[in-house]
Amino acid sequence: MLELVRKREHFWDSNNEFHKNLPLRKSTFDEIAATHQEQFPSMQGVVGGEDWILVRL
Repeated sequence: MLELVRKREHFWDSNNEFHKNLPLRKSTFDEIAATHQEQFPSMQGVVGGEDWILVRL
């Protein structure tokens, strides 16, 4: 999973010019989560995006 995140610097690098673009980061997160769920079907119940943020608070 880390490889999927590393490839998308705008997702994790706060110095990247696109990092503050929240819709882009949300869609990137959703894309990574979908790929991860395809690779690991047992993780189907994991929430993502804004729901994930609310759960973590």
